[in-house]
Formats: sequence, C-alpha cells, structure tokens
Amino acid sequence: SLIEILVVIALFAIITLVAAQSLLSSLKGARKTDSSSRVRTDLDFAFQIMERHLHNAKTVVCTNSQRIDYTDQTGGAGSFYYVAGSGANPDSYIASASATNRLTNSNVLISSATFTCTIPTSISNPPSVNIILTATDKTSAGSEGSTVTTSTTILLRTY
Repeated sequence: SLIEILVVIALFAIITLVAAQSLLSSLKGARKTDSSSRVRTDLDFAFQIMERHLHNAKTVVCTNSQRIDYTDQTGGAGSFYYVAGSGANPDSYIASASATNRLTNSNVLISSATFTCTIPTSISNPPSVNIILTATDKTSAGSEGSTVTTSTTILLRTY
C-alpha cells in the first residue's frame, strides 16, 4: 500500500541521513588528526635541531623568554628565537641564527614560545633548557584545525 511505501522511504531517508552524518563526522575527525600530526611532526623537527645544538654547546644563555643564545663546540655563536608575526604579516615561527633561517614550516603558525634556562643548584641538578611551543596548522580552518602545545627539557653538558 501507499502508506507502507511512504514509511519505508521515510525510514530509508533517516538511515541515510544518520550514515551521511556519521561519515562526515569521521572525515572531519580524520582531517583534525592529520592537522595535529603535521604540527607535531614540525615541532618535533625543530626540537631535534635545537636539542642537538644546545646539548653540545659550550655556553647557553636565555637572553629572554623568547630567545636562546649559545656558543657551539668550535666557538661559533648561534641562537634560536621566536619570531612573532603582526599586522600585515601574521606569520610567526621559530628561527635559527637569523630570521631567514626558519626551523618551522610555513604552514605551521607558532602562537607562543617560551625558553627557560635552569641554572644548577647542585651537582645532581645539571643545567637545562625548557622549551614550550604552541602551534596550529594554517591550512586547517575552524573545527578541523587543532592547537598543539608541546615541550621538551634539554639537559646541557657541563665542561
């Protein structure tokens, strides 16, 4: 009968809507996970470079909370710092030595960076640098984007 056909069509429409909503939600979650993974990979790369240079440095000085200066094993000067974007150029990133040597990808926007040097108080407490970075993926917008905050503590060698 006509009523039975209408009920079947209505049930089929409801099931189709639920399945479509579930699929869209799943795709949105996958894009958010992909965005978060890209940002974490980029931050890990920057951490690896900073850790390698700072761990082997002869001297390390936290100039301020957004800059670290160091002297490498051969006496060469180096630095890592946060370049904050503003106005017409909202791009912000982590740089090495000069603002042209960026450590983070241009698709990753660093929203905050903190560098903290810890001076040893005893022989069991070696000098260290704590770095905290917060970043987002510029290519992901709205609810598909995610903010990633990660940190590392680098134990410094003492000569």
